[in-house]
Amino acid sequence: MTINHVVRNPKFGRKLLLVAAAWMVIAVPMTYGQASTAPAKPEGPGPLPAMAADADPSFEVATIKPRLGGGLKAIGMRGRNFHAPNSTLSELIGFAYGLQSKRIVGGPVWLDKDRFDIDGIPDAVGQPSTSQWKAIVRKLIADCFNLKFHQETQELAVFAHAVLPPTVARSMVFRFRRASILICRICSRQFRSNWG
Repeated sequence: MTINHVVRNPKFGRKLLLVAAAWMVIAVPMTYGQASTAPAKPEGPGPLPAMAADADPSFEVATIKPRLGGGLKAIGMRGRNFHAPNSTLSELIGFAYGLQSKRIVGGPVWLDKDRFDIDGIPDAVGQPSTSQWKAIVRKLIADCFNLKFHQETQELAVFAHAVLPPTVARSMVFRFRRASILICRICSRQFRSNWG
């Protein structure tokens, strides 16, 4: 016994009823705002308020651990957290005082060699500005590493490119200029005895 399937085209009335039902499913919820409204997301804490400009913060909690291996190194601040993984003391001094490492004179050999992981949270309320972060790190360096310093101006040799007349080839020309440098004196015996 074979069954022949007869395919009929729906009549115009059925087509119209199908279109009307589809329209009701889509248009009615949108009209009442049920389909277009996304579910409410819970609001997290907003951005931190800025720390008072006259605040003199220091670290409430800070950890300094010697780093034996290599790895990523970057000094960064995220919210109220300070993080300096795999950093040397000269890099911290450079951040705190806005200096290049070449402008730090003196100090023990380990200033550029020993690496530390440093994490901390400030004691004052609010988000510290960059200048406040630098002040916090200066206090940490003074307290934990016994850093004593003074600033002075010295004559330094620098290279400068000079464009000479066409008959003479370009060459390097020595120029001297005055630059501020940081002189470091660190009580290294006390610090080194803490780490071994």
